[in-house]
Amino acid sequence: MIAERLLALLAGFFSVVALLLAGVGLYGVVNYAAVRRTREIGIRIALGSTRGAVVRLIVSGATMPVIAGIAAGIAAGLGLAATSLRSYSASSPPISGVWLPRSHAS
Repeated sequence: MIAERLLALLAGFFSVVALLLAGVGLYGVVNYAAVRRTREIGIRIALGSTRGAVVRLIVSGATMPVIAGIAAGIAAGLGLAATSLRSYSASSPPISGVWLPRSHAS
């Protein structure tokens, strides 16, 4: 019981750390894109473009890699889940409510 709670606590902690790192990475990518285009942004504003249009330009440029990463992550996760589920059997006994692969079940 205590081991399960500790495992759940650790999993929750590391998921929060992963989300934090992903957020910092996303901020870094968007910031890098904006810094590289500083001159272009200045010219666009000088020619009368609105701030909203400039923000949309920067965010839309960073959105495509994010969407590609999400799609790749979902595909990889589904592929790994399908692969790991093939090694499970309904006749394997549950241990602490978790189904183990046949090779690990006693």
